[in-house]
Amino acid sequence: MSRKPKPKSPADKPVSLEELTKLVLAFRDERRWERYHDPKNLALGIFVEAAELAEHFQYLDGPELKEHIELFREEIGEEISDVLYWVLLTAHQLDIDLGEVFKKKMKKNAVKYPAPVDGGEGKGKISRMHQEKKRSKENND
Repeated sequence: MSRKPKPKSPADKPVSLEELTKLVLAFRDERRWERYHDPKNLALGIFVEAAELAEHFQYLDGPELKEHIELFREEIGEEISDVLYWVLLTAHQLDIDLGEVFKKKMKKNAVKYPAPVDGGEGKGKISRMHQEKKRSKENND
Protein backbone atom coordinates (compact mmCIF):
# COMPACT_ATOMS: atom_id res chain seq x y z
CA MET A 1 0.00 0.00 0.00
CA SER A 2 3.02 2.25 0.20
CA ARG A 3 3.61 4.69 -2.63
CA LYS A 4 6.87 6.15 -3.73
CA PRO A 5 7.11 9.87 -2.98
CA LYS A 6 7.01 12.22 -5.93
CA PRO A 7 10.48 13.18 -7.20
CA LYS A 8 11.67 16.44 -5.73
CA SER A 9 13.42 19.20 -7.56
CA PRO A 10 16.82 20.37 -6.33
CA ALA A 11 15.11 23.48 -4.94
CA ASP A 12 12.96 21.33 -2.63
CA LYS A 13 14.51 20.75 0.75
CA PRO A 14 13.14 19.03 3.81
CA VAL A 15 11.26 21.25 6.22
CA SER A 16 12.60 21.10 9.76
CA LEU A 17 10.55 20.64 12.91
CA GLU A 18 11.72 24.11 13.93
CA GLU A 19 10.31 25.66 10.74
CA LEU A 20 7.00 23.85 11.19
CA THR A 21 6.84 24.91 14.85
CA LYS A 22 7.35 28.55 13.82
CA LEU A 23 4.40 28.23 11.40
CA VAL A 24 2.25 26.72 14.14
CA LEU A 25 3.17 29.43 16.65
CA ALA A 26 2.54 32.23 14.15
CA PHE A 27 -0.87 30.76 13.32
CA ARG A 28 -1.74 30.44 17.02
CA ASP A 29 -0.43 33.88 17.96
CA GLU A 30 -2.27 35.65 15.12
CA ARG A 31 -5.49 34.30 16.63
CA ARG A 32 -4.50 34.95 20.26
CA TRP A 33 -5.25 31.33 21.18
CA GLU A 34 -2.31 30.73 23.54
CA ARG A 35 -4.53 31.21 26.61
CA TYR A 36 -6.47 28.08 25.60
CA HIS A 37 -3.40 25.91 25.15
CA ASP A 38 -2.69 24.34 28.51
CA PRO A 39 -1.30 20.78 28.49
CA LYS A 40 -4.74 19.21 28.96
CA ASN A 41 -6.30 21.04 26.01
CA LEU A 42 -3.28 20.39 23.83
CA ALA A 43 -3.48 16.66 24.57
CA LEU A 44 -7.20 16.72 23.80
CA GLY A 45 -6.44 18.48 20.51
CA ILE A 46 -4.13 15.61 19.54
CA PHE A 47 -6.78 13.08 20.51
CA VAL A 48 -9.57 14.80 18.56
CA GLU A 49 -7.50 15.13 15.39
CA ALA A 50 -6.22 11.55 15.68
CA ALA A 51 -9.84 10.40 15.93
CA GLU A 52 -10.69 12.33 12.76
CA LEU A 53 -7.79 10.57 11.05
CA ALA A 54 -8.98 7.19 12.32
CA GLU A 55 -12.45 7.80 10.87
CA HIS A 56 -10.95 7.42 7.40
CA PHE A 57 -10.03 3.81 8.13
CA GLN A 58 -12.92 2.71 10.34
CA TYR A 59 -14.82 -0.30 9.02
CA LEU A 60 -12.76 -0.55 5.82
CA ASP A 61 -10.47 -3.41 4.82
CA GLY A 62 -8.73 -4.82 1.78
CA PRO A 63 -9.53 -3.34 -1.62
CA GLU A 64 -12.17 -1.01 -0.18
CA LEU A 65 -9.60 0.50 2.20
CA LYS A 66 -7.04 0.84 -0.59
CA GLU A 67 -9.59 2.61 -2.81
CA HIS A 68 -10.63 4.92 0.04
CA ILE A 69 -7.02 5.91 0.66
CA GLU A 70 -6.54 6.73 -3.01
CA LEU A 71 -9.77 8.76 -3.15
CA PHE A 72 -9.16 10.64 0.09
CA ARG A 73 -5.34 10.87 0.14
CA GLU A 74 -5.39 14.68 0.36
CA GLU A 75 -7.95 14.72 3.19
CA ILE A 76 -6.03 12.00 5.06
CA GLY A 77 -2.86 14.08 4.67
CA GLU A 78 -4.70 17.08 6.10
CA GLU A 79 -5.78 15.07 9.14
CA ILE A 80 -2.20 13.89 9.66
CA SER A 81 -1.15 17.55 9.42
CA ASP A 82 -3.74 18.49 12.03
CA VAL A 83 -2.29 15.87 14.39
CA LEU A 84 1.20 17.21 13.72
CA TYR A 85 0.01 20.76 14.47
CA TRP A 86 -1.07 19.74 17.96
CA VAL A 87 2.02 17.59 18.56
CA LEU A 88 4.34 20.47 17.63
CA LEU A 89 2.39 22.93 19.75
CA THR A 90 2.39 20.56 22.73
CA ALA A 91 6.13 19.95 22.46
CA HIS A 92 6.74 23.70 22.29
CA GLN A 93 4.51 24.50 25.25
CA LEU A 94 6.16 21.79 27.37
CA ASP A 95 9.67 22.81 26.23
CA ILE A 96 10.38 19.39 24.74
CA ASP A 97 12.94 19.09 21.94
CA LEU A 98 10.86 16.78 19.80
CA GLY A 99 13.69 15.88 17.44
CA GLU A 100 15.99 14.79 20.27
CA VAL A 101 13.28 12.98 22.22
CA PHE A 102 12.15 11.19 19.06
CA LYS A 103 15.68 9.96 18.28
CA LYS A 104 16.12 8.70 21.87
CA LYS A 105 12.74 6.97 21.76
CA MET A 106 13.58 5.25 18.48
CA LYS A 107 16.77 3.89 20.07
CA LYS A 108 14.69 2.52 22.98
CA ASN A 109 12.23 1.04 20.49
CA ALA A 110 15.07 -0.67 18.62
CA VAL A 111 16.05 -2.44 21.85
CA LYS A 112 12.47 -3.20 22.88
CA TYR A 113 11.46 -4.39 19.40
CA PRO A 114 14.58 -5.82 17.75
CA ALA A 115 14.55 -6.46 14.02
CA PRO A 116 14.12 -10.15 13.19
CA VAL A 117 17.41 -11.88 12.46
CA ASP A 118 15.93 -15.20 11.34
CA GLY A 119 13.94 -13.91 8.40
CA GLY A 120 10.76 -13.86 10.49
CA GLU A 121 7.91 -11.40 10.13
CA GLY A 122 9.01 -9.16 12.99
CA LYS A 123 5.83 -9.11 15.03
CA GLY A 124 7.87 -7.95 18.03
CA LYS A 125 5.80 -7.23 21.11
CA ILE A 126 2.79 -9.28 20.01
CA SER A 127 4.93 -12.38 19.50
CA ARG A 128 6.72 -11.83 22.82
CA MET A 129 3.40 -11.40 24.64
CA HIS A 130 2.09 -14.58 23.03
CA GLN A 131 5.22 -16.54 23.94
CA GLU A 132 5.18 -15.26 27.55
CA LYS A 133 1.50 -16.15 27.96
CA LYS A 134 2.13 -19.60 26.50
CA ARG A 135 5.09 -20.21 28.87
CA SER A 136 3.09 -18.93 31.83
CA LYS A 137 0.21 -21.24 30.97
CA GLU A 138 2.56 -24.22 30.55
CA ASN A 139 4.19 -23.50 33.94
CA ASN A 140 0.80 -23.30 35.66
CA ASP A 141 -0.47 -26.57 34.17
